[in-house]
Amino acid sequence: MRNYGELVKMTAELIVEQAALMSQVQWNKRHREELLLQLIEALA
Repeated sequence: MRNYGELVKMTAELIVEQAALMSQVQWNKRHREELLLQLIEALA
């Protein structure tokens, strides 16, 4: 039963880590898009 608990703990940690990474990816994407829009507006 102890191994099962450890597996559940590891799974939860991976889910949290994945959520944090996905949040960072989305943040980076939004900022790249914003920078691109600002560059386009500056050139227009």
